[in-house]
Amino acid sequence: MRDEEEAEQRRAEAWVDYLTDDELEELQRARNAVGTGQSSLRAELAAYARAAGKTDG
Repeated sequence: MRDEEEAEQRRAEAWVDYLTDDELEELQRARNAVGTGQSSLRAELAAYARAAGKTDG
């Protein structure tokens, strides 16, 4: 299960990193419009990675 979570994290990071600045900004605006939150996608991914690292053992 842990390997699956890490693989999903890497896919999410790669996907966000692949976006152009304009695409990322547009996606962020859409998330903000639906009330998903004001935090950035990159910040959310970093927080997820830190939380996942804390559960390692």
